[in-house]
Amino acid sequence: MRFFIILILIGLPVAATAQVEWSGSAEIEYRKYGAEAHPYRNATPAGDVALYLPSVRLAADVPLNDQWSFTAVAQTDYYGQSAAHPLFIGLAQVSWWPTESGPTVHAGRIIIPFGRTSERFLSTETPFRHLPLTHEWTTRIDKRYGYTGGPRNYGVAPGLTVVYQRQYTHGLAVQGGVEQWRLAYHVAMAHRAPAGFADTGFERQAFMGRLTWEPVLGLKVGASGAHGPYMKPDDVNAMLGDDLANYDQTAWGLDAEFAYKYLSVAGELIRSRWEAPVILMSGVLLDDDRVYTTWHRSVEGLLDLWMLPGFYVAGRYEEMEFPDLKRWEAGIGWRLDRNIRLKVTGRNEGIGAQLSVSF
Repeated sequence: MRFFIILILIGLPVAATAQVEWSGSAEIEYRKYGAEAHPYRNATPAGDVALYLPSVRLAADVPLNDQWSFTAVAQTDYYGQSAAHPLFIGLAQVSWWPTESGPTVHAGRIIIPFGRTSERFLSTETPFRHLPLTHEWTTRIDKRYGYTGGPRNYGVAPGLTVVYQRQYTHGLAVQGGVEQWRLAYHVAMAHRAPAGFADTGFERQAFMGRLTWEPVLGLKVGASGAHGPYMKPDDVNAMLGDDLANYDQTAWGLDAEFAYKYLSVAGELIRSRWEAPVILMSGVLLDDDRVYTTWHRSVEGLLDLWMLPGFYVAGRYEEMEFPDLKRWEAGIGWRLDRNIRLKVTGRNEGIGAQLSVSF
């Protein structure tokens, strides 16, 4: 947290005198859902019908000189509750590129480099209204209680998604590629593993990264990995003491995407291994050494409708183990241009329409 405050104190005075480049994004959504539309499960307001703004971001990019820049994003969303959060600072980082063709170093509140979704940060970059289950559906692993057995209490222990839904963390990242080999890499050292977000960290850091390769035109394969602590110190887990830092999330993922003319298909496999204590809602420690595993499998496709320029149909099917569930989402979309996308999709719980805009 201290480092994050230093970034803001450095960046804001510079932003006042430098040439600021503004950008942003917003989603406007109308949806009709059934009983399963719980805010802790899919981050949408409770109720049967809603017209709302799922997410709004305003980003300021401040060039400091030819090799340095400062970026900050103010945003609001519905993460973990049925009412919009007040405006807060999300992504906030200093970036340094020592050479034009070399890697870029980011420090501060950075994007989590794990999985295909990390490359589709904005809603205008995906044909679906919802994030995949890895980012949206909470497991029984909680950052304060560890494994939560018995009836779920989402208000006390909402649980963790495999990857933190807001998709950022505190740390240091290096991003670059080897053009002649068609390779790209994005690696990071952070306070927490991809599931657990916290402003402060343990002495032992988490590591994560993603590597992609395009062996032939139209084919892209990727691999992701992460390992590190995810729990958060709290009164309910104080009995664990320094051992709290030794409960790790270890995750890996493999994915592939193929595009040919009007059709593109993709698939992804993710495994997350959780080392966890078992703490009851009453604060009683049942076990201090359990291991649980979450699997996620997904396949998706998109077909551009050549007879209707800008229109497409898309679908995605997902399965998870721990928690055990299946979900599909399918619909039609319209790209008005590269920064405006209208989507009408349905999934297990209901149907909705979303207008995504970035600038």
